[in-house]
Amino acid sequence: MGGRGGSSHRQSAGNRIGRDQLAPWRDNQTALQQIMRDTGYSLAQATRAQDVQICYYGADYDAFTEGRLPQETEIISEALMRMPYYNGGRIWRGVRLSDDAADRVFLDQWKPGTIQYFTDKLGHGSAVVQSFSSDESVSEAFGHWDWVSDGETSIKFILEGNKTAPGVQHISKFGTREAEVLLPSYQNVYVTNVIRVSDSPDGGRRYEIYLEDRGRKKKK
Repeated sequence: MGGRGGSSHRQSAGNRIGRDQLAPWRDNQTALQQIMRDTGYSLAQATRAQDVQICYYGADYDAFTEGRLPQETEIISEALMRMPYYNGGRIWRGVRLSDDAADRVFLDQWKPGTIQYFTDKLGHGSAVVQSFSSDESVSEAFGHWDWVSDGETSIKFILEGNKTAPGVQHISKFGTREAEVLLPSYQNVYVTNVIRVSDSPDGGRRYEIYLEDRGRKKKK
């Protein structure tokens, strides 16, 4: 797991430290031990948190992003808030939506000077865990940045000053392929700028939305 993972980093919301990504996932037992070191959880608590995260990375991902697993979302978020936050620089997320959905969900609301948080993709307003990456190319691949088609919009979210979301490539089997930094639900972000860049060669729109971390607010 690398030297940085060897010590205890029991966290609280008001007393957290930062670190870069740890060495990528090797096996679930090693990841579980790191979760216990970072969070101060008992074996039973850490196992529960890990099991829910594994569901998030796997077959239940859509259920999480649709806001259908609020209790599980809170379990993940509470564990994330006990882990060292990622301090290795900017983090990115890429999405591809129809033009109508991009306008309705993001571009009409996420204006510079506003504070936002990510909600479920069905539009119900449920706060969800949100996957960013410490590797910009990962966000571009997920957002189809280089080949988004006419009638579609690719949005690249660029978050600076993160002091909330931890790097989790040591927990997820996707490791460095996704280099995930996982935002807990209700992590507030301040929109600093929205830029429309040149359209994709395939005719689709492309936007960059610049964000600053504002921490996790209490759930409603």
